[in-house]
Amino acid sequence: MWSSYVEFQAQTYYSLFLSSEGVLRIQKRHTYGLLGYYWLKAGGKNGVDLDGTLSYWVPNASELPDLKTFCSSLKERLETVQELKGAKRLRSYSGPVLLSAKPAGLLVHEVLGHRVESSRLLSDEEGHTFADKLGEKVTHPDLVIYDDPTATEFAGTSLVGHYQFDDEGVDAGKAQLIDKGTLTGYLCTRSPIAHQNPDAANQQNTAKHQSTGHARNESFQRPIARMANLFILPEGGLPFAELKKEFIDVLKKAGRKYGLWILDVEGGETGTESYDFQAFKGEVLLAKKIHIDGSEEWVRGVDLVGTPLSSLSAITRLGKELEVDNGFCGAESGTIPVSTISPAMIVQKLELQSKEQRRAQLPVTSIPWQT
Repeated sequence: MWSSYVEFQAQTYYSLFLSSEGVLRIQKRHTYGLLGYYWLKAGGKNGVDLDGTLSYWVPNASELPDLKTFCSSLKERLETVQELKGAKRLRSYSGPVLLSAKPAGLLVHEVLGHRVESSRLLSDEEGHTFADKLGEKVTHPDLVIYDDPTATEFAGTSLVGHYQFDDEGVDAGKAQLIDKGTLTGYLCTRSPIAHQNPDAANQQNTAKHQSTGHARNESFQRPIARMANLFILPEGGLPFAELKKEFIDVLKKAGRKYGLWILDVEGGETGTESYDFQAFKGEVLLAKKIHIDGSEEWVRGVDLVGTPLSSLSAITRLGKELEVDNGFCGAESGTIPVSTISPAMIVQKLELQSKEQRRAQLPVTSIPWQT
């Protein structure tokens, strides 16, 4: 193992808003991070490197894992990555995919979350994927999705995306986005957007424009609509053990010998501009093949890719258990803390492409402090 390290971060955010109307608002927030970055070389003299980060982000330092717990988790991850060194490299894949909770949350964050930010509906340079979809079914009918920065915690886990007012001085508020699979609203700032569907059930789309309190920036950037605490909630859903069995049934019905299970991802990116491809990418850390006989094997070398409308509409089954993923999201208005609460899910068809291949050669002489 080379170039690996552990890092602790502590950040304090002061927000001061003063308007021409004489309104003064001040808030203070904290974010603490404990990160273990690892880098290993996979087999051979010039093997491909395997790297990733085990990270914990919390708004209260007391919620960070203690040293024993952190070391145990990092050791477990490194043992898994050691197994990946001997795993087969997968060049590409298209077919059914089982997403654990964190990868499922990343999928929705990238394909839906960034595209329902109202600031993007005001720009002629944006693709406007969901601009005329209000009142239309766009995903699984058992999904309810909303963003609520007023939430401070979920199931005992604090949320880093919480704030009291946004960077335009508007009180933070809940923005309903999806109700039973139907698009019902957007993440809004003070800038008014057109209401394409006057018959939509959501009041923010029937009355005059009202900010949902989602204008955010990191420091000096212009505030735009951004996610905060994204809740992806299933109505019903299966326990994960049953969801895996259902996934095998999906593979058999599709005539597949195996499918892919994405266990963990590190981050993602998406293109929303009209001149670019309307697509997303998720960086996969851990993935397995699940064969129709129930056996599993590690694979490496692929990343999630896809397009927004087809990916959302391909969600066919939802898990029951919900997990919190605290982290950061980068966009035009800076890098800001966000939280995602999501279940696992089955997607009938997703594509994976070959991961960037970075070959690494170890030093030809020993490192002094390791001899």
